[in-house]
Amino acid sequence: MLGCLCVSGRVMTSATNKGAGPFALWRCLWVCLGLFWATMPNTGAEAQTDARHDKGAQSKNTASLPARLPGGYVMEAQGRVRWMYPEAAQDEIAQLQQELPAAHKTLERALGISVASAWDIRVARQADEMAALAPGHHVPDYAIGVAYPEEGLILLSLAAPFTFDRPDLSRLLVHELAHVALHHAVRGQPLPRWFNEGVAIHLAGERSITRLRVLWEAAVRGKLQPLETLSRTFPGTHHDVNVSYAQSADLVEHMLSGVDEESRFKQLLGSIRQGQSFEQAVHTAYGVSMGYIEREWRNSLLRRFGRWPSVLSGLTFLWALTAVLLLVGYIRARRRHHRTLARWSIEEAQEAQLLEEAQLLQETSALQENQGSQNASVQIAVSDGQAARSQRLDDFLDRFNQRTKADAEIPTVEHDGQSHTLH
Repeated sequence: MLGCLCVSGRVMTSATNKGAGPFALWRCLWVCLGLFWATMPNTGAEAQTDARHDKGAQSKNTASLPARLPGGYVMEAQGRVRWMYPEAAQDEIAQLQQELPAAHKTLERALGISVASAWDIRVARQADEMAALAPGHHVPDYAIGVAYPEEGLILLSLAAPFTFDRPDLSRLLVHELAHVALHHAVRGQPLPRWFNEGVAIHLAGERSITRLRVLWEAAVRGKLQPLETLSRTFPGTHHDVNVSYAQSADLVEHMLSGVDEESRFKQLLGSIRQGQSFEQAVHTAYGVSMGYIEREWRNSLLRRFGRWPSVLSGLTFLWALTAVLLLVGYIRARRRHHRTLARWSIEEAQEAQLLEEAQLLQETSALQENQGSQNASVQIAVSDGQAARSQRLDDFLDRFNQRTKADAEIPTVEHDGQSHTLH
């Protein structure tokens, strides 16, 4: 699974955690960008400050711009949002622009706080072009989305690396916006890596059968990652990072399941915003420790997935038995079909012989009429042969009529002017 990344003081939803570049260079680019951006009209360079935010939680569109746009890219500002994207993808970007206000309201409703709406959204044609749109920032080559919450910068890709599959841009955008909004909701206070990712997946509404399967396999095999480890960073291997994403999403869903859990979740964010550590805020909001919640969640996994292996084993046996029965039935039908064809071949040979004898009988009768002056012995011999052939012809006609009657009961279809028997 190709992960989306969030770099906020550097939180990244991928396999590694590296800085965005030398700090001194970043500050220099920040100052240069401020001078450059101040000269541009209608850019909305600074978001309005909500009464529940301090200035450090504002998004200021301070990300460095490329010295020159790559070929085929355009840049435009819509209110407080600055867009950079390939001109050929204008229709897709227009759809995202229409969906952005609704996504913004969804985030505010879920987080219980007004979110600064000064975004800098840059969309690349493919993953390896994202770095060109964000100079001075480290962009992993396996990511389809990256968020830099402190700068309000979001990078998206129109194609997944290696596979070039088309991602769901709408969900991808909400996922990255969630990272930025969550950073603002806690005023930049540190959050566990798993919590950051799980909240983004939850708010984006990402439901994946593949992620559920990965979680089930890890649960029944005892391969779940320790939550303490996931609080700092995600593992680097492809399979393990998929397990980390699955754990994060499911644990956040567990924390949000229940009648009063949404209000507790908002209280959790509020406590962190007031300066409490994550562990303290969890105890304040839920009345228990994070360790207790983790144990409760693991027990819920055993209840949900504990019986799946035996059930799936039974289903596998049923499928195998069904396949064997179908194969046996097919073989028996083929053998019956071949026996029928062999019987028809023999009957057709006998019928051909009888028809030949009937034709000979007719010829003999005609010859007998034309040669009425032949001697009596010849006539008697011919009469005897004719009587025998007549009897055989009558027997043939009786069998033929019986078979015709039986065949009439077999359904037939016509195709291209020919009749075909269904058997």
